[in-house]
Amino acid sequence: MSRSGKEKRTRQTFKLACCACLVPVLLAFTACGQAADAGSAATGGAQFDNAATIQDTPAAGNTQNGAGATDSKAKSAQSSDAQALWQSLGVSVDTHAKLEHGPKPASDQLYVVLHDTETSGSAASVVSAWAASGGNRTGIAAHFVIGRDGKIVQAVPLDQIAHHVGAGNKGMDAKFGVKYDATRDDGMSPEEKNQVKMGYTSTGMNDFSIGIELVHNGQSDYLVAQLKALDALIKYLDAYYRGAPKGNAGTIIQHKSWRTSNPDCSAAFQKYFKNYQKYRSYKVG
Repeated sequence: MSRSGKEKRTRQTFKLACCACLVPVLLAFTACGQAADAGSAATGGAQFDNAATIQDTPAAGNTQNGAGATDSKAKSAQSSDAQALWQSLGVSVDTHAKLEHGPKPASDQLYVVLHDTETSGSAASVVSAWAASGGNRTGIAAHFVIGRDGKIVQAVPLDQIAHHVGAGNKGMDAKFGVKYDATRDDGMSPEEKNQVKMGYTSTGMNDFSIGIELVHNGQSDYLVAQLKALDALIKYLDAYYRGAPKGNAGTIIQHKSWRTSNPDCSAAFQKYFKNYQKYRSYKVG
């Protein structure tokens, strides 16, 4: 064989040897990469699925963002069951900056306050009226309104204070363990200031609660669709606030629990209210 032929064959042998050496290396590298990807996916799922605690600023907003979260921190911190519950609620979101009165961290979520609107109409019309109100009623709203048809409208994000409960009887701040927080709340509404002048000196509940209004004229009974929607909303809030101080959205009270002269919730609701306090549902079982 000529010298050039020998050189050619030597080069071919060297190439084959190199390829043979590289194959195990490439296979090992590929396997490591696949294992890393699998590990990342498993870890990511575990971190999300087991996220029972929540951020200090939970929020609920546009339904398209999943579980109502208007900020990415709140969305990522919610448990998967809370997100599924939110989607099932079909909440219409109609928030307004004038109805938001400062940050409400999850660590300060202690109570759910139930109200009657003492009006007729739809849940959406109630929120529209709040947004358009002025004078002493400026900025007054609850976080949610539930219509008699069971439709829910959100007016204030969960990470914001809503001025929904006003001033309470003297001594109620101490009774409920709350206190007005001027570092978070942007100030009492004109109506609340008038209430304080009238002797209702407790002013801390807004800063530690979620307000839910039921469309009700104060006379008729409550429809099953509306009560079932309230049950579902409370269930969602409890899942959302699993990491809050009370392990759920907090103790359920009614407006007259805070200010005894208030008419809501109506006499017709009291048979349900007892069950909400004990079972967090309008009926037993």
